[in-house]
Amino acid sequence: MLKKQILIVEDNVIVGYDLADMARDFGYSPLGPAFNFEEAKAFILTENIAGVILDYDLEEGTSMSIAEELSEDDIPFVFMSALPTLPEDVQDMGVEILRKPLVPNIVASVLERMTSERREGRSSYSSGSQDTSMQA
Repeated sequence: MLKKQILIVEDNVIVGYDLADMARDFGYSPLGPAFNFEEAKAFILTENIAGVILDYDLEEGTSMSIAEELSEDDIPFVFMSALPTLPEDVQDMGVEILRKPLVPNIVASVLERMTSERREGRSSYSSGSQDTSMQA
């Protein structure tokens, strides 16, 4: 059985590889981490991706151009960020926001929801703009 490929776009090496390890532990095949726009776009063009975890704030700038490309290509994705709030245009996209620091069981739930949307035949992933931060 082929494992679903999850692209990780994250410019922090430690966070990127930790997230790849989590995805692997949950039964996915991680791609990356892609540390910049060019690497992310190369994966998007050449791989069969089941979903993308996309850091919002990359060293090169925001990842909105990648998000727009993913939306156009009907590839499910979630934003990831340590920022307390994200701009309105991000919230208007209606995708989940995975909050840093990452919590493994939340990452597992987000991956399952993101990849099950595609499995159910929906053209793109949208759960309404949900914030998956830990609630006290």
